Amino acid sequence: MLKALAEASAWIATLHGPERTPAVERGLQCWLAESPMHRYAFEHATDTWSKTRAAVRRSAHVEIRAPNVRQVHVPRRRAVSFAAIAASLLITVLGLGIYLNGAGLKTAVGERRTLVLEDGTQVTLNTKTRMSVDYNEHRRHVRLEAGEALFEVAKRPGWPFVVTAGDREVIALGTAFLVRRDSAQLAVTLLEGKVAVTPPNQPLLDRIEGPIDLSRVGATGATTTAEGATSSTPITLAPGERIVFAEHATPVLDRPELEKLTAWQQGLVNIDDLTLEQAMQEMNRYSTLQLSVEGPAANIRVSGVFRVTDSESMARAVAVTHGLELRKEGRRIILSGVPVPPSESRLDPASLAGETLR
Repeated sequence: MLKALAEASAWIATLHGPERTPAVERGLQCWLAESPMHRYAFEHATDTWSKTRAAVRRSAHVEIRAPNVRQVHVPRRRAVSFAAIAASLLITVLGLGIYLNGAGLKTAVGERRTLVLEDGTQVTLNTKTRMSVDYNEHRRHVRLEAGEALFEVAKRPGWPFVVTAGDREVIALGTAFLVRRDSAQLAVTLLEGKVAVTPPNQPLLDRIEGPIDLSRVGATGATTTAEGATSSTPITLAPGERIVFAEHATPVLDRPELEKLTAWQQGLVNIDDLTLEQAMQEMNRYSTLQLSVEGPAANIRVSGVFRVTDSESMARAVAVTHGLELRKEGRRIILSGVPVPPSESRLDPASLAGETLR
């Protein structure tokens, strides 16, 4: 990517200078046809040139004529302006190239971040997420190191979008999907479009030279659904489906309620019939105040919608509802004891919303 951006800046500097000829224009068209990366880099370099040229015109009060005017007398002052524009453009696109090639993106505990990658793909990072971006002329590659991200992929035919998470790859064209990578499992949910998930340690990045085409994967007869998957076959998802991979377990395919699954985008945690221990682990993703449970209370089933900042209120509500002991140790809240049926609770847990632990 860095090379393509540098070449694009050189093309634009030539097109806007005295060396522009029909042969140069034909050469540019050939260069653009070689790769979608070239076309993408040229678009961004052109935009940067336009903005930089406007800034130079405002500061130097120099008239810059259209490049197709043959007889142009360029005073020295204007030539210097062209040089300044070219230098600024090159610095800008080189900086952009460094950003795209291996740049690290992350969110802190409780933070959510939405950004637009340079190809137009929108990515929303959930709490405690780390990923890196590495584009080349054949594919757009993102590595999800930890956490959760929602990808709304810009449609670029012939330039597939690949997310590596652990030992698997998720390959998409124009689509929207969610990838969550925890220490114990990996989940991929397709919102719309089409994706293929590779078997462990069998990346298509290494097995296919040149541009990746999902139709090529299906044409081999290797692509299958989760029900028919083996350890050596990629898995395709239909919109609304989620595939969950865990160590030493068969992949699980289901159709979760997407609104619940993406509630974190509104700052909410949707807990749907989880054990108390699982629910606390989910809340702990969003806060430095960590919840834990000891003894048989860990298996209580809980449901509810909480704000990502409601860890303390949740713990108090559960304690009162089930008659549990609650104690606070530094930045930890611990529940323990033998639970009682909720019907025997003396207080309405809803009345505890917003209270703080003393």
